[in-house]
Amino acid sequence: MNTEKDLDLKHLSFLIENNSDKEYRYSPNYFEIEAEQSGTWYQLKQLDDPSKSNEKDCIIKPDERLTLEIDVKSFYGELPAGHYRLIKQFTFFENERDWDYDAYNLSCEFTTR
Repeated sequence: MNTEKDLDLKHLSFLIENNSDKEYRYSPNYFEIEAEQSGTWYQLKQLDDPSKSNEKDCIIKPDERLTLEIDVKSFYGELPAGHYRLIKQFTFFENERDWDYDAYNLSCEFTTR
């Protein structure tokens, strides 16, 4: 039987739902994690930069619902007990040829014990 302190956070899964009529792009591996200390959020340093991989953007279509898997341990190592938020960026391109786009950062808070 495992107790909470025996658990090892390796991956996070979260559900994202596109309730709009637009397609949004995202990088499957790029994300950031911030830690909250005394009401202030601080960005954690990554062990490995996921933006260095030459991955192609993924698309979430209108009315689509996806479960995204985030490999926390590979990019941040072991997270000590605390309150965190995961940040993932999604972009909407008005005109790809002109690089006319809007970027949105979505976040999801979680706590490790």
